[in-house]
Amino acid sequence: MRLSADRSDMPGEDLRVELPVGVESPRRGRHAARDWCGNCGLSKDACEIVILLLSELVSNSVQHSGSDETPIEVDASLVGHTVRVVVSDGGRGFARRAPDPSSPGGYGLLLLDAQATRWGISRNGRTRVWFEVDLGLAADGAGLPPVVDRARHPAGRAGVDTA
Repeated sequence: MRLSADRSDMPGEDLRVELPVGVESPRRGRHAARDWCGNCGLSKDACEIVILLLSELVSNSVQHSGSDETPIEVDASLVGHTVRVVVSDGGRGFARRAPDPSSPGGYGLLLLDAQATRWGISRNGRTRVWFEVDLGLAADGAGLPPVVDRARHPAGRAGVDTA
């Protein structure tokens, strides 16, 4: 089953959150993302993917940015059938490396590879790690679960086509 959402009749509200570099920031980012996903009418499964990946990126910023004075910025938007999330911090960036099997962490970027449709890194004064999730397809090309929660946003309002 391939799903799509026509959001032309729904106002597009972006998520913009500034978080301190601290241990509470991943939790705060998850809460903000959960509210945003609900307001956008994303399905529970689509929301969980977005929250997981956003939380991983915020955790990476907390752990690796090395910049306690510069806040972490989280931006999320839904354009058509694509969720785009950007997490930026004041750190110098990083070189991608394979996780150490003897270490309990280091698998966040592997999650991005597995769950995001696209992702990347940019540096322009701040380090930005972004990802996109196409709601009609999973990263492996298989259909995702419903894009919009029909209980919260009936098909007439969201323009969801399940055919």
